[in-house]
Amino acid sequence: MICAAALALCAAASVAAAAAAEAAEPLEARVSATTSPGTPWHARWLDFKRRAETGSAGALRITLFIEGQIGNEDAQLAALRRGRIQMAGNSLQGLSVIIPELNVAMAPFLFDSIEEANFVYDRYLRGPVGEMLAAKGLALIDFVDVGWTNLYADRSLRTPAAAAGLRLRGAGNLAAQDFLRRIGADPIVLGSGDLVPALQTGLIQGGLSGVVFHYFVTRRYASDFALTRHSFDTGAVLANRAWFESAAPEWQALLRRAWTQRGEDARREVHELSGRLLEAMRAEGIRIHELSPGERARWREATRGSLPALAAQVGGRAQEIADAIARGKRAFAAQASARAAERAR
Repeated sequence: MICAAALALCAAASVAAAAAAEAAEPLEARVSATTSPGTPWHARWLDFKRRAETGSAGALRITLFIEGQIGNEDAQLAALRRGRIQMAGNSLQGLSVIIPELNVAMAPFLFDSIEEANFVYDRYLRGPVGEMLAAKGLALIDFVDVGWTNLYADRSLRTPAAAAGLRLRGAGNLAAQDFLRRIGADPIVLGSGDLVPALQTGLIQGGLSGVVFHYFVTRRYASDFALTRHSFDTGAVLANRAWFESAAPEWQALLRRAWTQRGEDARREVHELSGRLLEAMRAEGIRIHELSPGERARWREATRGSLPALAAQVGGRAQEIADAIARGKRAFAAQASARAAERAR
């Protein structure tokens, strides 16, 4: 009885929200992202468009430019802030250009599991990051999983000593460059368009990458892929703040709901894809290195001190972000302990 009543209330609320959205003034949105067909992120944008337009009976019209048509992340972010596009998907690496405090969240070995990272982002970083984005003219819709950052190279990199002196490519953000310096590598900053030629000519000998990007872009030029899992890569779905806040509340609610409705399923699909691609690389003969606890401890030791150093270098609200992460990790650990105790009873 109670469950049936709750379902009826939810259904009524959805119908009411859809009716209210239909009554609001029509809204158009140009949406930009850099995704590839066949990936969970591409599919999720298509699903977002379908849900949003269906939920508004067509009064909300969304035009997708989700295959990099607007340009690289810098161009996309500039277009979003200027109102040339209304929504976009950006990486935290790209956003760290305008919000340097985000480098703290990309410091090495902050998180021990995907579940811990999502817990901290959803419950402890959404508020402060949302405030910093708002100050830059952006509205945070949601965080998006990308996956762990690892190391690829033309040789085995099971320990930091093996990376000493190698020319390794990393994104231009402070966290990536700090990580490479701490493991003794020669950090090289390159745009994604220059990456393959640099590998072909030997300008670089490897770099930092998630599983999906490495599989589709760089795997042919690297014999080894070390699963350091040293940084959790997250993206953000954003809206131009002035545009979003000027829209009717019904539109705002519909847009948020259309994106977040499949949140947990989408996260699972991202990590399942990473697992399948790792197996595909193994089948091709690429050496995938799953680090032992002792090897992982060496990486942790080599990069110890990165978090406080980044917080001090960035300044602003960086320490606040670091403190929020620490609180979130403690809360996650307490929750895990409570669940373990409950299962033991």
